[in-house]
Amino acid sequence: MLRELPLVGVCIPASGPHVSPRTLKSLATAVESFGYHSVAVAQQPLEAGEPVWDDEELPDGPTYDTIGLLTWVAAKTETVRLRTDVPFPLTDEPVTVIQRIATLDHLSGHRVDVGYVLRCRPDDVALPGMAPDEQWRRYEDYVKNVLVRWGPWDLGGSGSGGPVPSGDGAGATGDGLTITFVDWDDTAAKIRWYRELGGAGPVVLQAGPPPVEAVDLGARHPWAEQSVYDDLLRAKECGVQEVDWDMNRAGWGPDRQVTALRDLAERLAP
Repeated sequence: MLRELPLVGVCIPASGPHVSPRTLKSLATAVESFGYHSVAVAQQPLEAGEPVWDDEELPDGPTYDTIGLLTWVAAKTETVRLRTDVPFPLTDEPVTVIQRIATLDHLSGHRVDVGYVLRCRPDDVALPGMAPDEQWRRYEDYVKNVLVRWGPWDLGGSGSGGPVPSGDGAGATGDGLTITFVDWDDTAAKIRWYRELGGAGPVVLQAGPPPVEAVDLGARHPWAEQSVYDDLLRAKECGVQEVDWDMNRAGWGPDRQVTALRDLAERLAP
């Protein structure tokens, strides 16, 4: 792919109507065969608010464990990297989480890149009833614990060699930053904030077209088929090193996704 563009990964769904083994295999192998950098699984903390779930919000289909899903994808692919950002597990011991991730990394041939998420938006919560200051203190302690305990594992490969915290505080504690696309001003502001805090690692942008119900049929939308190439150029100008293209929140089916991936790969080819 062209050197002046960010690396491009592709998000596959972990829940919803398009998560059958056959569909997930089709998407993952398409990502690999078209030459994309990674298969990514996006996962976010639960959102605050009442009610947390109602009948209309329940996933339309099963919801898979992120590491379990990537382990299955690893068995169906050979070279593509495997990437996710998982919610900060306040209730799990670091060694337990590290063991799961390191097992996947070893069995996949050292293809794993992983990040930890404290929160994605101000109204996200990692654990109900815990004050934000306490969440942040425990997050810092947890990540430091992970980084210390990560050392004995032989990670190898060409990846980051360790976890990459995402969102608040990554400048102080991690090896990179993962942000979700809201708009270009927001993207530039978050990267500037990260660099000002001393963050020197790579920036990953999770981005995709808007949900169907939010689409203005007469407008040009960021990260849709017609604009994604130009959006990659703009992301590079903002200081993004990698983009995870997520077409799932827009409600695109697997056939449309594979077609879009093929078209973009042809344009990205040298």
